[in-house]
Amino acid sequence: MAEFKNERMMIWGKTRPELSDTYREVVCTGAVLESTNELIRIYPVPLRFLNDDQLFAKGHVIEALIAPADRDRRPESRKIDFGSIKIIERIDTDHGSWRRRSEWIIHNQNLVESVEQIQRDRLETNRSLGLMKPKSIEQVSFEPVSAEEKHSFKSKYDRVVSQNELPFPEYSNPDVEPIGAADYKFRVRFMCDDPECKGHTFRILDWEVDALYYKLKSNSGLPRESALDVVEKLESILLSDRDVRFFLGNISNHPDVFTIVGLWYPRATDQPRMF
Repeated sequence: MAEFKNERMMIWGKTRPELSDTYREVVCTGAVLESTNELIRIYPVPLRFLNDDQLFAKGHVIEALIAPADRDRRPESRKIDFGSIKIIERIDTDHGSWRRRSEWIIHNQNLVESVEQIQRDRLETNRSLGLMKPKSIEQVSFEPVSAEEKHSFKSKYDRVVSQNELPFPEYSNPDVEPIGAADYKFRVRFMCDDPECKGHTFRILDWEVDALYYKLKSNSGLPRESALDVVEKLESILLSDRDVRFFLGNISNHPDVFTIVGLWYPRATDQPRMF
């Protein structure tokens, strides 16, 4: 069993919560280690079930006991001792420059030139995380979650919420209800700066995108119009002159499949030039 080590890290992203038979609901969290500047993923984290003083968000610096994951063989994957989580500070966006966040994130070891490069790295070193700057953004779109997917989600949801006997530790909040099924999937089509690139259409799994959709839907009561507003917001970011980059991460049981697990979009003039 891997030994836990106390580490300080900055959170750069969280994916949409998913159901868990053990914890009801968990998120996959992206972070960067202060000690090595290495991008890591932390899973599972029953984030919304933690105490209020442990609820971290993007830009938070936290300390916690972490260790290499037991079953996930990807080198960046870590497990966490939930009770050890301490929020140290929140690093803001510095009026759009993201200067202090960049000091944590923008290091050559974290950057990849293209999807094609990270796929090559995956075959050679099992790499599964990287920050990539697309050559161009071709389209932002959305599609409804299928009835079959919603039915499958509902079956698991009913099973999870019926397990009242789950042993919740003293640092968790067992009264939170798991989040419901997604209404839409948001995707972006883009090109890489790589001669082998023929274009990619990736789903955006950054939880902030789904959270924006639910906020808009809650205010308007109009699902499709809210999804269109999310696309418009994404276009205003991805098609702007900002330094747009994607945190790419693959899926544990489908390692050749990468998705966008986080978005990076500070003002371009404030970023160090790499690649």
